[in-house]
Amino acid sequence: MTSVGVVIPWYQKGPDPWRERALAHVRAWWDTAFPGRVVLGTISSDDGPWRKGLAVHRGIAELDAEIVVVSDADVICEGVDDAIAQISRFDVGWAIPHRMVCRLTADATTMLLQDNTYPPTPTRTGVTGPHYAEVYPGAPGGGLVVLPRRLLEDVPIDPRFCGWGQEDYAWARALTMIAGHPWRGRFPLFHLFHEPQQRMSRGIGSSDSHRLWQRYHTAPNLPVMLDLIEEARKALHTTTEKTLSDPLATI
Repeated sequence: MTSVGVVIPWYQKGPDPWRERALAHVRAWWDTAFPGRVVLGTISSDDGPWRKGLAVHRGIAELDAEIVVVSDADVICEGVDDAIAQISRFDVGWAIPHRMVCRLTADATTMLLQDNTYPPTPTRTGVTGPHYAEVYPGAPGGGLVVLPRRLLEDVPIDPRFCGWGQEDYAWARALTMIAGHPWRGRFPLFHLFHEPQQRMSRGIGSSDSHRLWQRYHTAPNLPVMLDLIEEARKALHTTTEKTLSDPLATI
């Protein structure tokens, strides 16, 4: 039987009640689905700014699993078992269980946290209202991804992306060039409400991250992408070594 583990990347900083409540609910949901096989990949503000690639790397170091689910700390998707089956039973490089991202409003999130009650699932994108702030097509690489551990180790999330934004897009482009297009399920992914994180704009975490994304976005062929992936692997190794010797060090 193929072993499965879940990594939830998490940024430990000052008090943030909405994020902390969302994490507690999501963690409990995963612990029910995969008891004993869920870890937090944690970095803190002492490590510097948020770097999802570093958080995921720390998480998988604690897992002994052949298939890894990388799940944001504020999302739930019932279709994860289907995505895992695609990886374990068929020749699929990586998988995404959801089509739509359904961003819950604060009121709908409160209802979910208190009563474990979901609002009616929307049937199309573009819906807004008392339950949903946004409903839109999910971007590959974001929210929740299922993939073989070996592929995650070969094609890591680039730790040079600083702050929130674009690391998922870059990772998806690298995975697609290496392992092909992902299998996609049709389940909704519910995104629990929290206050927006600080960033330059909705899609850009920092100017350096934007420049790095442009390199991934415009990589014209596999050799160029392989060079970028090797840069990411070296940066991850360097960051890990710096963090072990100096917890305040950043790239």
